[in-house]
Amino acid sequence: MRLVFRVMAIAIAIAGVADPAISVSRPQPTRVTIATAVQPFREEDARRVREALMAAAGRSVDWIERGSVGGRLPCAAGDACVVIADGSVNWAIPPDRNDRTSLIRLDPPGAPNTCISSASVASNQHVAAAGVMAVDVAGVGVAGQHSEVLVRDGDAIVGSTSIDWKTDGTQRISMPWWPIAEGARRLRISLGLVSGETSGADNVVDLGVAVSATQLPVLVFEPRPSWTSAFVRRALEADPRLTVESRVTLGPTLWSGTPSSRLDQRALDRSALVVVGAPEALDAGEVTLLDRYVRVRGGTLVLLPDRAPAGPVLTLLRGRWREQLRSAPEPVGPLQASELLIGDPASDLDTVLGGSDDAPTLMVEPVGAGRILVSGAMDAWRYRTANDNAFDRFWRSIAADAARNSASLTVDLAVPVASRAARVPVIVRLRSMIDAAIVSVRAYSRCGGDERVPIRLWPAGESGAFTGSFTANSAPDCVIEAAIADGPSASTAIVVADDARRSVIGVLGDLDRLVNATGGLNVEASDAARVASALVEAKPPLPAVTAIRPMRSVWWMFPFAALLGGEWWLRRRCGLR
Repeated sequence: MRLVFRVMAIAIAIAGVADPAISVSRPQPTRVTIATAVQPFREEDARRVREALMAAAGRSVDWIERGSVGGRLPCAAGDACVVIADGSVNWAIPPDRNDRTSLIRLDPPGAPNTCISSASVASNQHVAAAGVMAVDVAGVGVAGQHSEVLVRDGDAIVGSTSIDWKTDGTQRISMPWWPIAEGARRLRISLGLVSGETSGADNVVDLGVAVSATQLPVLVFEPRPSWTSAFVRRALEADPRLTVESRVTLGPTLWSGTPSSRLDQRALDRSALVVVGAPEALDAGEVTLLDRYVRVRGGTLVLLPDRAPAGPVLTLLRGRWREQLRSAPEPVGPLQASELLIGDPASDLDTVLGGSDDAPTLMVEPVGAGRILVSGAMDAWRYRTANDNAFDRFWRSIAADAARNSASLTVDLAVPVASRAARVPVIVRLRSMIDAAIVSVRAYSRCGGDERVPIRLWPAGESGAFTGSFTANSAPDCVIEAAIADGPSASTAIVVADDARRSVIGVLGDLDRLVNATGGLNVEASDAARVASALVEAKPPLPAVTAIRPMRSVWWMFPFAALLGGEWWLRRRCGLR
């Protein structure tokens, strides 16, 4: 027995010195990042979802919990990701994220509850004119209560309205607001809480607007004097957002207006909007130029007939327009008129602004890359003071919106507010009737007081469009400028803020698009187990061969000491030293 103890002790010592390695095949758990984006008072709900998710996945998933860094989605590259969100936290989603991402949505707060479902506003606004934003609000358990909606630019209130909740549901409100300064402005829309509401995280939305004093060029052309176009021209000339060039043909060699108002290719190329009075007096060459202006350049053309159309202008009109007289003025959209032009039924692509669906009088028709607005309210100028000068207000708003969307050079941004260090996509569009083999477009970004940084542009899918991107730094705003060599220039601005608030629908919508693009699941909190099962099935644990060195364990010291102690005790018992 003494010999056995001695041999075993020596064997342990020799094995410890040799340090043998044993290869073992073990399943490697799937690495999954779990990110939580909820309001503070809902952390307990999120914790229960995490525990249910981990319990359903078992040991086949190695969970890594991460917090938000710099307002970005904290999902590790190369790993699957599960986001637990209630829509209250806005995370910038990396554009190159293609790993499987799933979303678990927490239920909205209980009634009573109000929220801003969505909000939108024109990205560019003139400093001398009021703007209008569309706000969708929703309420549950709020019937009979009252809410205030405020729009703030910094500490200044620039717009307000009130809501009387007659029933639960969603409703859209149009809120006027007034810019207070030029540049990139951050507008905060806040919906007041109703009695008993516990959460206001979904009652605030931030929007970014570029406010400028740039005037857009408009051309008003009358092949013969027309009362309708004369009063429309006067309304547009009084609008600070527009600079109006006009020409009225008084005779074969006699005209009045501004010097640079010829109806030629160069004048049409720089005009963001063209208004034509008495269009039946246009000749074939002028109609061809206007057709190219709409189809090729993508401009907006307004036709103001004062009689039934005839002659070459019929090629610009779809269908047949017939004249009807009324004994008394009747509403045509926001206008009043008694002498009407009634068109053929509108198509699905047309927009009817006045009349009826089967008998349009005031209609916008898409043509090629542009659009044509036909006003059949031929004597609306007679009733221009009705409804608090609705005639002037209508034509000014139509002209300003159309000119802003049809300018010869525009700079558009993919997001209204940028996060710090985020890559912001830029789209530069050149609208021109002049074919050029080579177009030299340059774009720059300037954040705060830094130097201008060039933006590399690449041709996009559509003609005259170029895409690029720039990085927003820690400055509160960035200005993006674009210019054509010996041609037009344009600029816009964007607010930079990590704490910008977005609507719940907008935040969850972005996450849902990411889920669909990466093949993940979008489920409610009660279906968390489905996400765990899908993760395991999509990427089951793979066996990994690892080397194990068992003799490095400290537990070998105990049998080694016991063997030596037992051998010594037996020797002493036998009277040996």
